[in-house]
Amino acid sequence: MSAINIALEMEKRGRSIYSRALGIVSDPSLLKLLGRLESEEQNHYDYFQNIVQKENNASPNAPESEWIATLAPSLAAEALYPGGLMQAAYSGALESPEKLISTAIESERASIKFYEELIKQMPESEKPSIKNIILQEQSHLAELLSWQQSGK
Repeated sequence: MSAINIALEMEKRGRSIYSRALGIVSDPSLLKLLGRLESEEQNHYDYFQNIVQKENNASPNAPESEWIATLAPSLAAEALYPGGLMQAAYSGALESPEKLISTAIESERASIKFYEELIKQMPESEKPSIKNIILQEQSHLAELLSWQQSGK
């Protein structure tokens, strides 16, 4: 279950960045896209939260990996949007929907790479959860690439 905590933190971070960006942009197409991205991050968060609930029900006394619980927020910050909203704005991600989608795509790719590296270091009992996370992130990446191609 502890690897899921990292996923939860990453989704919270993404949602927070998109949510805060809604307060600083005025372009209607950017506002619409930011709202959509924020909603996607919330959906992922909810999905991963359901996994946590199921794992807690299956193993209510399973110990939490203390290092993951402690480091999850830092690991999430390093893997997803390093520099946060300010860096996203500085890099031009909030200048147009095209740049925002490109940035979101790069963020998803970074997340997938992060989880692929993490899985190598996790105990076997954690690997199914991480594989599930990777599948979810790959699905979200495919969706973002579709948005990019269709110009949505």
